[in-house]
Order: sequence, then C-alpha cells, then structure tokens
Amino acid sequence: MILTLAAIILLGVAVGGWIYLDTRYQQDAQRWSRRDANLAIHAERVAEAERDEAEQDKVEADHLLLNEVTDEEPETPVGPRSFILQIAGCVLVCVLGFLGYLVWGDLQASTLERFGQQLAELPNLEPDQQARQVKKLIAQLERRNNSRHRSAASSYYLISAYTLVDDLDGVIRTHKQAEANNMTSVDSDVFRIHAEEMVYGEVTADALRVAERVLATVPDHPSIMRLFGVMAYRDEEYIKARNFFERGIRNTQDPDLARQLEVYIDVTNEQLNEDHIGIRLNIDVQTVSAPGLWLTVFAQAAENDPPIAVVQRPFVRKTNYNIVLDDAVAMLPHVLLSDANRVRVIARLSPSQSVLSTDAIKEVSSGWLDPSTLPKVSLRLSNRATEDGISISVSLGTGIAAEDDATVFIIGRTVASKDGDPPLIVKRVRKRDLPLDVVLTVEDAMLPLEELPEEGLEVYARLSRTGNTTRANNDVESNRAQVQVGNSTRLILDEVVRETDLIDADSEAGM
Repeated sequence: MILTLAAIILLGVAVGGWIYLDTRYQQDAQRWSRRDANLAIHAERVAEAERDEAEQDKVEADHLLLNEVTDEEPETPVGPRSFILQIAGCVLVCVLGFLGYLVWGDLQASTLERFGQQLAELPNLEPDQQARQVKKLIAQLERRNNSRHRSAASSYYLISAYTLVDDLDGVIRTHKQAEANNMTSVDSDVFRIHAEEMVYGEVTADALRVAERVLATVPDHPSIMRLFGVMAYRDEEYIKARNFFERGIRNTQDPDLARQLEVYIDVTNEQLNEDHIGIRLNIDVQTVSAPGLWLTVFAQAAENDPPIAVVQRPFVRKTNYNIVLDDAVAMLPHVLLSDANRVRVIARLSPSQSVLSTDAIKEVSSGWLDPSTLPKVSLRLSNRATEDGISISVSLGTGIAAEDDATVFIIGRTVASKDGDPPLIVKRVRKRDLPLDVVLTVEDAMLPLEELPEEGLEVYARLSRTGNTTRANNDVESNRAQVQVGNSTRLILDEVVRETDLIDADSEAGM
C-alpha cells in the first residue's frame, strides 16, 4: 500500500512539473506572429524583383502586403498562466489515482502477507495460544474471503487454518468457493482431496476430478500418487500400487510423507506372490555423511548399461531398507527385469537424485543374478570400501528343506585358526532370505578390528535347526572356502550334519 501511494504522489509531481515547464515556455518563448511572417515574405519578393529589375513585381508585392495587413486580425496576447493551475493539476492527478486505488486496489495486501507468516509460526506457539491465534486468523480470513478482495492466496491460507483445527467441512466449503471463482492452487487442491477422503471415507468423484487437475500441473505429485496407490491397494492391485508409491516417493520434498510412503511400500511388498519375479534386497545403510542424501538402487544387464529397474529413497537415514526390484519400477515400459536372465544390483548413496550421477559417496554392487530365480540380496553401505570386504553368495542346496524362520549363520575364521578358536565373524540371517549375497567387513567382526586379515578368511555357512550357534545333529553346512579380501565366493548349504560328524562342542567353542 505504501509503495502504491508513493507511486501516485510521484505521478502527481511529474504531471505538475510538466504543467510548470509548459507554463514557463508559454511565458518566456518568443512567438512567431503572422505580421512577422508577412514582412519576411514581402522582403524576399522585393529583393527578388530588384535583382530582376522588375518594377511591376515590386508593386504587386506591395499590394499583397497591404492586403495582408488590412485582413490581419489582432492577436490575443498570451499572458503567464496562473501557478494555481499547476497545483490544481497535481492535486487532481493524486486524487484520481487514490480514488482508483480505493476502487480497484487492495488495501489489505500487506495484511495478507502477514497471514502467511503467522500460519508458519503457529507450530511454535503453546497450545492455548495457538488455538486463540488460529481462531483469530480464521475470522479475519473469512471476512476477506467473503469480500471482493478474495484471492487464491487468501483461500489457501483459510484452508490451511481450517486444516490446523481439523475443520474438514470448512476446508471443503472454502475450496468449493475458490473453485467457483477459479482461485484454486495445487496445495489447496491437495487439502481438498484429503478432507473429502477423511469426511466420506472414500475417494469421491470430486476428489478424483481435482486430483486429475493437480496431475495436469504437477505430474507424479507425491500426495496424488499416495492416493492412487492406496486405491490400487484396496483393489488388490499390488503391482500397480507399488508403481504409484514408488513414483510418489521419488518426487516428495516432505520427509514425513517419504516415511509414510516407505511404510506403504513395505506393506505392499509383503502382499506380492511368492513366485513374483523380482529381486528382493536388504540394504543396510550404516553411514550418512550429509543430510538430504539419496539412496538409489538399480539393476543393469551389463557394465555401463542403462538401468533396467530403479528404486530411490530420499532423506536417507541409518536403517535397513527392504526393496524390491521388479517390472513395476522399470525405467522403460518395453525393457523389463523379468525378461533379463543376468543382472547385477548396484546400491548408491549420492547427493544427486540422478540415476546416472557420478558423485556417489558410497556404492556397492552384488554379483550377477538371474531374476527368475527370485534372488534375495543383502548389501551394506558403510564407511568401509567394498574392496575391503569379502563378497559371499549363500544358497540352499537341492533337496534341503527347512522352516522359513530357521537361522543361518555365515561364519568367517582366520585362515590360521585352529579347532576351538573363536570365529572372527558371525553373521545371522534367516532361511527365507536365501539365496543371499552379502559382503563381510570388519563391521561384522565379533570384536573391534582395524582391517580384515591380509591373508583373508575361511568362510562357510550353517543352517541351524535349533537356532543355536552350537553345531547340532541335522544342521546343514556349506562348503568351506578361503577367500582373500576384495574377492568373492559361493557357499551352498547341502551337507547335513550327522551325529557321527559331531565333535566336542567345547573344543570348537560352538562353531
């Protein structure tokens, strides 16, 4: 408002200055009269007649001048314009400008900006103070929204205030009014959809119409993807639901919504059929060196090939991520993971969301996998480099059966260890996780280690029927392999332990 009034005053000064300068010009300038023009023309004609020695022409010039003088009307002298006229012009312009501002302008524009600031500060207030402030804001915004000064901003602020007090009917009512005046925004549309879902317990036709409008403006809007994903889940279309949830989590800027979508994805993954073709991964993130990092997990068919399937998680934290790579997260609709017979999985921590980013902070990869075998892979992102570990692939041998909850120990010993010496590394997984790819590092060690032995480890796996570390009858063990750091091996659980194979448990310290 202050800027507008200042502009009106400057306009008045400019117009007044123009009037003043024009008055000074009219007062001081030497005007060229008709008499002066006639005399100048007569002088030229006489001079020309004298050069030509034409007396008759001189006489005609004199007659013409005499006629002009006879017909000439006296000029009205132009006097100085009154200074009052200048002042009146300035005042008139200022008054007209101010009246125009009162009619077409918005005297409360600055107040509207304060509404947004006050709404942003509400979470920092005490509950009682917050309730009073919200009530006051709602009253002010309702008055404005019912006036001719309503706008998309005032409607959004009022909808936000109603949301804070859980007045869902107020949200719907205000949005309908804004929609009738073509004053909606993407954020107010999202509030309307959520309110209708809560009030009616379902996604109404109006909510779907508004959702389509949001997607026309912001494709893959995370809140709309969440909505469509929930609808697909209720219809038991789990692949479709996963697609919506994954698209939403890739585009969210809200950490809380990202966590919510992670839960939805985990629940949806649990509903997939056991024979669903895909790669199930457990990504153990043990290091987060900076805020706002992205976890990108993808499968590729060959080195330097573009990804076939991609999953991303924003706002990475130290936790275990359960991820499924399948056709629902295919990069291209005509290139599917289920059609590939050999892929490898790469997990990457990066500040960039780009799948092709080259600024990875941490990156690990699995061995080559066949998606049709429904592999299960475990990868770890830690402060240790991948080459400082030992990659192991563990699978169940043909004809070996066990409960899904049966415990599988992956054991690493120093190459020079003797019977009875405690193992260096013991990692516990479940039979349901097999086949499984893991990387053993010093962080898996039972005691603190600076680095793995230079000569490597002797590694093997054991499926325990009792869940105990002690070797027992009917346990299943794998082959044993000596592996140097940075290399990999494959362990197959296919050797059943018999009583005759057992040795004194004390002599082997349970391993």
